[in-house]
Amino acid sequence: VREILGTPVEGGHLAYATQRGGYRTFDCKLDDRGVRELELVLVNIDRMIEDGFLPAAPQPKICEYCDFRAVCGPREELRVAKKHREDLDPLNEIRSRM
Repeated sequence: VREILGTPVEGGHLAYATQRGGYRTFDCKLDDRGVRELELVLVNIDRMIEDGFLPAAPQPKICEYCDFRAVCGPREELRVAKKHREDLDPLNEIRSRM
């Protein structure tokens, strides 16, 4: 955004667009640490897109509370257990930062 707009960026907003998330928004500071974290997330997402692998990989028990369970079905956690764990490394790296 800094490069595209040619102006300093101080932060952004994270919005939960679900009932479970309470439709809350949070301000995110874009200090040096925030920039590093954002770069890590974007690099991993870019890698997954490049690889054509955007996995549904819910964490244990999380499907019980998901607003989108009807889309994935009731057995997504079982399907994830069959995936190669190293394929999920980019996603797990993002999650470890949250």
